[in-house]
Amino acid sequence: MSADRSLRELMSLDGRVALVTGGAGHIGRAIGHALAELGANLAVIDISASGCAEATAELSQRWPIAAAGFDCDLEHSEGVGDLPRRVRERFGRIGHHRQLRGAGWNERPRGLVGPIRAAV
Repeated sequence: MSADRSLRELMSLDGRVALVTGGAGHIGRAIGHALAELGANLAVIDISASGCAEATAELSQRWPIAAAGFDCDLEHSEGVGDLPRRVRERFGRIGHHRQLRGAGWNERPRGLVGPIRAAV
């Protein structure tokens, strides 16, 4: 093994599935692009179905990865509880989670996602 490996090689997420909650927003999309650049397939989760569709189209067009949108209101546990199953059906597994929804600059994220955290 060569010691001259690139940062991309060292940080590779090839074959992993990353969940990005709040993925249709500006910061969520930026994180999505960073994870996609490293090779991760993306589960874009947002309350806005149209935002999910736009974000996944943008990510899939720019990077050679699979991206799927999952509209879900993370404040309502019915939808959250079903989310890991939906992601697994689409991708087969969950490998990485980034929570970017529901928090302002001076606020901690609210109440997420025992079911998602437990599934990762």
